[in-house]
Amino acid sequence: MQKRLIIASLLVFTTIYSKAQFSNNVGIKSGVSIANQDWDYESSNFDLEPEFRTGFYLGMSYEMLKGKYFSLMADLGYVQKGMQTEVEIATTANPDGTGEMKTIDNRYDFISFQPVAKFRLPGKHIEPYLFAGPRTDFYVGFSTNDEFGIELDDVPPVTFGASYGVGLDYAFSKFIITLEGQHQPDFTYLWEQSASFGQSALTVKNQAFLVTLSFKYLLN
Repeated sequence: MQKRLIIASLLVFTTIYSKAQFSNNVGIKSGVSIANQDWDYESSNFDLEPEFRTGFYLGMSYEMLKGKYFSLMADLGYVQKGMQTEVEIATTANPDGTGEMKTIDNRYDFISFQPVAKFRLPGKHIEPYLFAGPRTDFYVGFSTNDEFGIELDDVPPVTFGASYGVGLDYAFSKFIITLEGQHQPDFTYLWEQSASFGQSALTVKNQAFLVTLSFKYLLN
């Protein structure tokens, strides 16, 4: 199911590319993902406060139907999300903790697709803009740096959220260099546990901030 959804999104993206009469530019995009997770416990007896982790983003960008102030953009890329947490080291001799701390890094990888609306301030070479739109993330894997890393069971193959942010295009000849910053909150849970005997209800959501640099080629 997961692979089928990823293949379907790739086919949609390729079909959009084929509509050259609507196309303005295509490009590659890479940058940094600064991600965290919101762990919401129903009980107040335990509270996990995750910290932000730094990851990687690599993708393709496409822009079409470009008017003076408005156009549509679509990005398809690989992004690393997740969170970090500090835990105290315990040993057999010191089961309650030694006082030393270590950082556990939990990484969740996704293929992300986001079609967004772009609103620009026109300029000869430099154009600042705002953008916003829906986002779909396809889960592809988990990794951690420690045996006590928190891997959630039954992570859904697809989660939904939004993307919004600001950018700056610099155009020269047939090329555009773009610097962009965006926030990616999720609407759906990465994990959800109902309250049961001995367990409190718990929900987990992703969020991330991306800073990226793009190199684009003008098609018309």
